[in-house]
Amino acid sequence: MGEAVADELARRAYRDFARAEDDWGRGLALVVRAEVAAGRGEWDHAANLLDDARGYCDRTEHPLLMGIVRTIQGEVALERGDPTAALELAEAVDRVAEPHGALEPARVGPRALVGAVRLATQDYEGALAALRPLAEAAEAPSLLFPRQEAVALYAEALLAAGQVDEAVRWARRAVQVPSEQIRSRILAAQALAEALAAAGAEQEARAAAAEAVELAHATERVSERPLAEATPARVGGSA
Repeated sequence: MGEAVADELARRAYRDFARAEDDWGRGLALVVRAEVAAGRGEWDHAANLLDDARGYCDRTEHPLLMGIVRTIQGEVALERGDPTAALELAEAVDRVAEPHGALEPARVGPRALVGAVRLATQDYEGALAALRPLAEAAEAPSLLFPRQEAVALYAEALLAAGQVDEAVRWARRAVQVPSEQIRSRILAAQALAEALAAAGAEQEARAAAAEAVELAHATERVSERPLAEATPARVGGSA
């Protein structure tokens, strides 16, 4: 389904839920629209939509919707350069999940977000501690957040911590984890390219970088394209 089609369907759903006075449905429809905006790289628009969605989830007090909204808010905050807000949101999700006995698959997203924040702030030991359990359970179910992305993040954290051989091993594992989510597949290919380049496997690194670029252009989602397009130059290939 194209981004424009998804956005239009979410708009229609929002109107239908509004007529039914269904706050849960309105909140979820806004989350879908926010994801579309994020895929276009429209981070401010995504943040505004999520603020509106959060109003509905606070009204319903439904733990699943609260977890979804706050996790995606955290991801957007990190993209907008606010790791402090991202960490606060991720930790807030776990506080909501704990008393409701949320299943482990629902907690992958916020825990991966904690790892991503630690990595972004160069707290590599903290990133590894947060991401290692998620990577080691790569075959376990996950709700809304792809395990493949968690494994790719773990490989990135290992590389940042100077553990090159382990980074290569886990980056290879990341690209093997099944996923239909294009973002996670791009991130896995990028992680593999950078780990291989650090290990001196230049030819393989260039091939993985080219795969990241190809994946980034195989969808209407454009937010990952700039980083993917920069990968070949970072690993010693042509852009």
